[in-house]
Amino acid sequence: LLALAGGSLAILGWRTEWRWRLLIAGFALWVLADIIYLFKTARGSYLEGSWIDACWPAAFLLIAVSSWLPSTIGPSRPKPGPVSLAPPIVCSVIALGVAILAYGEQLPVTLAALTLAAVAARCAVTFRDVSALAESHEQAMTDELTGLAVRPGDLLTRTGGDEFAILLADGVNLTTARAHAGTLMDALRAPFALGHITVQVDVTIAIALWPDHCAHPRELLNLGEAAMNGAKATDHRIAVYDAVADLYSSNGAQLIEDLRTTLSTARRALSELGVSTGELTCHYQPKISAEDERVHSVEALVRWHHPTHGLLLPDQFLPAAERASLMGPLAARVLEIALAQIRSWRDQGITLTVAVNLSTTNLLDLGLVDTIDRLLHIHRLPADALILEITESTLTTDSQRSRNTVGALRQLGIRLSLDDYGTGWSSLARLQDLSVDELKLDKVFVARLARDPRSIAIVRSTVALAHSLGADLVAEGVEDEATLHALRRYGCTITQGHVHSPPLPADELYAWLVSRTPQLTATPSREAGILD
Repeated sequence: LLALAGGSLAILGWRTEWRWRLLIAGFALWVLADIIYLFKTARGSYLEGSWIDACWPAAFLLIAVSSWLPSTIGPSRPKPGPVSLAPPIVCSVIALGVAILAYGEQLPVTLAALTLAAVAARCAVTFRDVSALAESHEQAMTDELTGLAVRPGDLLTRTGGDEFAILLADGVNLTTARAHAGTLMDALRAPFALGHITVQVDVTIAIALWPDHCAHPRELLNLGEAAMNGAKATDHRIAVYDAVADLYSSNGAQLIEDLRTTLSTARRALSELGVSTGELTCHYQPKISAEDERVHSVEALVRWHHPTHGLLLPDQFLPAAERASLMGPLAARVLEIALAQIRSWRDQGITLTVAVNLSTTNLLDLGLVDTIDRLLHIHRLPADALILEITESTLTTDSQRSRNTVGALRQLGIRLSLDDYGTGWSSLARLQDLSVDELKLDKVFVARLARDPRSIAIVRSTVALAHSLGADLVAEGVEDEATLHALRRYGCTITQGHVHSPPLPADELYAWLVSRTPQLTATPSREAGILD
């Protein structure tokens, strides 16, 4: 019993739970009472009813109480090593030696000793197997990194680096998944102390559902990674898997290579075939003057006739061009297409101008000004035949460099338009620093005009601001007559949308313009066209 107590303490440590402490204390008290009883009996001084007799029931009581106490989960302890196993082994050998020497007959005792040794060896093997089983059970039921118990319904794993995956239990739909994502984002964004500093992290969450997005649950991880890549590319914090977007991202490398090939051959096609540009082309949407219903300008929207994927819209290939650093060549090619088309229309007696939408990358291009100047001279167009459309966000990155480019463009006589006005965080600050010829009110305000008093107030105040700055106000996304009449009533200068005409190929737009020739030629348009 003494060997058992010593071995248990060596393995479990001194800070073990209370039931083990009581059990070991009971065994120790039992051994102590036996030793004192042995010595007193040998000396003839043992008296019945003394305090020694109370030690045995007290020991039994401690052992009984230890069996009644519930087991508690204490702090994890390291796996016992050879040093911690030495005390119970030594105690067992001593106890076995005492048992052998206490009896005179050697053969039975020797056989018993050999049996105990064999049992001890087998127990050692069993102990090793049980330890391995316990370790596997712990890994299966707890998180290896934190040591916390794994929830029975959901599964949290680390897929690599700073990426984690959460598998939610059955019965979760898109609404609950978004709710969980929002809760998780709020929790992770909470600041925490790291040493003497406060740290706050950001998180991007992608959502994929089975069977909504895939035929088998094993595909969820791949779909989640695809949605995550899309979320990071668009700065969305919570993104849901989109099969259409994944189609182009999955073929991103090939799409970039196809675009690079198209850009390299488009210039040759333009020089050989006039305004026919092969795969790259533009559709045009007219803008109408609210004052006299005359055609004020056209907006050119770039399209890519891909040989495999068909007609691609800008948002389906511009992100790939941005990632592959192709925005410079693409913008130059679109400028060339648009200016060549304007030259062709002017040669046919239709005076129009065109504008080009520039990205942040384009404004940071030191060769942009020279490219535009060269193209205007090639196509024999004045500077006011082109209006460049820029968004507020294009001026927030490396703003000084962007402003230098904008200033050089103004010196050439290029007109400037502030696109998506009202959606950026710094609209008024941009107007303070930048002189523009046109404000283009974002369609989100136009679409709500018929039912939202706040949108009406924004439109009316923006109209007044544009007039005060000497700029035209263009309302895009006008889809019905009620919105059109409301905009004109509030003083909007120019309107654009399907209420007038959808975007049309160049030949169809030419026929549309010819049908309005009296209005078009009576007062030549002083600007036209925006390239997106």
